[in-house]
Amino acid sequence: MNIRSLIASTLMIVVPAALPADMPGWVTAAPDNAGFTAEFPSAPQRQVTNKPGVSSTIWLATAPDGNIKVLVGVTDYWADIDTQKEMDLDEKNFVEAVAAKTTSSKRDPFPGASKKHALLPSSVFEFQTASGWSGRSRVIVDGNTAYQTVVMWPSAYIASTALESFENSFKLLPRVRPAPPASTAAPAAGK
Repeated sequence: MNIRSLIASTLMIVVPAALPADMPGWVTAAPDNAGFTAEFPSAPQRQVTNKPGVSSTIWLATAPDGNIKVLVGVTDYWADIDTQKEMDLDEKNFVEAVAAKTTSSKRDPFPGASKKHALLPSSVFEFQTASGWSGRSRVIVDGNTAYQTVVMWPSAYIASTALESFENSFKLLPRVRPAPPASTAAPAAGK
């Protein structure tokens, strides 16, 4: 299973919580050295995956009423990646993993974390799942690191306020790229 499929499957297996809709508002998260800050509908849960050549960390939160799911994934590749191919594959792998169809897709540069906020390559796609969810995802590539954001909601639910809240809050922050963990090392030849 590739990392983007893992991100997508993590998003889909979250069971909506049966909590009242009047729970407190969204929470701002800026995880240590994750390279982003964003507002989530609840405190995000963190999941780390290390595979040969790649490390991925996912933060996932579901609104108390279960109608909004928000995910941010940060994936470090320990080899050079092709930016355009990465954005295309992230979209393809994600929609396949959640049994969705892309309803729109475009390139849309995103401000980087530098003081000059240089624009980074980015794509935005909207999708509809076979199970009745709609969503929007953004993939941003900064060197050999890819960021993916996802906001999902039931198709009949009006999610414009939640989507706008997340998208307006998501910003890249300066980050020191960590050293690759030992578990990401490629296997030795002949083994």
